Amino acid sequence: MDSYYSQFDYIVGSIHELALHQAVTVKETIFNLQRNQPQMEEWVDLYFNRVKEMIKVRRFDVIAHPDVIFRFLSYDSLPLNVKSQYREKILELGWLCDKYKTFLEINLSGYRSPWQDSFPKDNVVTQLLMEEIPMVVGSDSHQLSDFLFHLPTIRRLNHLLSKNWKFTYKFDPSIFSG
Repeated sequence: MDSYYSQFDYIVGSIHELALHQAVTVKETIFNLQRNQPQMEEWVDLYFNRVKEMIKVRRFDVIAHPDVIFRFLSYDSLPLNVKSQYREKILELGWLCDKYKTFLEINLSGYRSPWQDSFPKDNVVTQLLMEEIPMVVGSDSHQLSDFLFHLPTIRRLNHLLSKNWKFTYKFDPSIFSG
């Protein structure tokens, strides 16, 4: 990445696998984990720890869909232990992003899945906004229809973020406060 970094406007990082053939974005894998709740709790902890590691390496300008491990689940279907720790795990990621001058993505693809909310959830995004965590909005659109579906939400969130956000050619660390 070091050789090519200057050729890109920004680099987005995300976790899709915890280990070889342990994809967190494969429906069957997640459904199997949901059936085995202790294993799911371990995977969720491991997933969030990997996202933290990704932030700390300081190679990425944006951390994408920081809780995509829940893509095929609804919030209500999460095991109680996972659900009770969700907000704190996301806030920890936000605080790390702020510390390491990395943007956290508000990813709207969750609205097209059983999650039926953004990644992270709207109520957590509100708290991140109050804490002035640096964020960007992404639609994760793979088709024009997906993007058009999300356009009103993208505009609303960009308006909320624009107070502290400067649109630049290359992400500029000087836009962070402190």
